Amino acid sequence: MSEPQKVAEFVVPDADYIRLELPMSEVAEKLGLDVRDRRVRCPRDRSHWAKIWLKKNKVKCFKCGSRACWGTIDLVMVTLRADVNQAIQWIAARFAVPKRRRRITRNLWGTTRNLYVDYPDGKRPRRLEISLDALRRSPVWASLTPTTRRLAAFLIQAVPRESLILSITYRELQRKVQTANRGTLKIAFAQLREIGLIETQREASGNDGFGFYA
Repeated sequence: MSEPQKVAEFVVPDADYIRLELPMSEVAEKLGLDVRDRRVRCPRDRSHWAKIWLKKNKVKCFKCGSRACWGTIDLVMVTLRADVNQAIQWIAARFAVPKRRRRITRNLWGTTRNLYVDYPDGKRPRRLEISLDALRRSPVWASLTPTTRRLAAFLIQAVPRESLILSITYRELQRKVQTANRGTLKIAFAQLREIGLIETQREASGNDGFGFYA
């Protein structure tokens, strides 16, 4: 069987990076939409609030009649009434989006296929990775207690990016977060779960361990 024939090659913005890495709230702000905590004004009906789903980096409005759950590219398409290519280019012009090579090939039967190759950093983005700087710039930061902020800073730095799981005792967390009050720490956990930063699971062990899932 003959090898696929290369037809053309382009350098294009990485759409996966845009969908998975760019925080929804930052894209919405660039569009001029009002963003408050985990809510954003619906791009179809500005009188309603849509919910930001942090784990999936998507937006859902339950009042405008749309059944869609919008990603970052979808949000630009709906707001600006653009097609997908126009939306990607609009985002790439305003954010530092890495590039990919788009290679179009044609097989023996004349069928064309798109291949995306050669990440400049050698790593394919797999998920939304929240940085401490991004969290501090987000609207939700002002609503967090000082203990919650210290806990968030510790977890963002301590959770391994490979497994996204951290097991640690309550006593060790109290030392890291500089609080002796478990009730205050529980409130901090609740706030971080509410904004979608972590999930917690209590281990059935005498060490009072907890697993943290980003």
